[in-house]
Amino acid sequence: MAPDCAGGVFAATFVDAPGAIYQVLSADLSCISYTLRKNGSVLQTGTLNAVQFTNPARLFFPGLTNGSYSLEMLQTGVCNPNTAYCPSFTVMSFSVPGPGDCIALNLRTALQGALPSGSTVMNDGLRGLVAAH
Repeated sequence: MAPDCAGGVFAATFVDAPGAIYQVLSADLSCISYTLRKNGSVLQTGTLNAVQFTNPARLFFPGLTNGSYSLEMLQTGVCNPNTAYCPSFTVMSFSVPGPGDCIALNLRTALQGALPSGSTVMNDGLRGLVAAH
C-alpha cells in the first residue's frame, strides 16, 4: 500500500491466507508480542492486538519508509486456553521500496500468488518462476 508513493511513505498490511482452516488474525492476539525491525534496528514493539484491525481481519503498520523489515512475533502468554499458536516464534521479512517505486511494488505483490476467485493474475503452478523480494 502506498499512501505517499512520491514521498516514499508506505504501509504494510498482513492478512490470513484465503481459505485457511483457521483465521489467526480474527482471534485474540493480546498474548503475542511483536518487534518490528528496520534494517536490523528496533522500530516498534508491542502486542499484536495493538495493530490488529477487523473487516477484514489484518495487521496494519503505517508510515514505513525505504528499507528491509522483519516482523518478529512471540507468544508470551495464553490468549485462549483452547488455542496454541505454532510455531510460538515467527519472523516475516519484507522490503519497502524507495520513493516513486510504486509500480514495481504493486507488480511484485500481484505476482506473488494467485487470486482466490474470479480472474487470476497467475496460477499456483507459476509461483516458482517469480523471484520473491
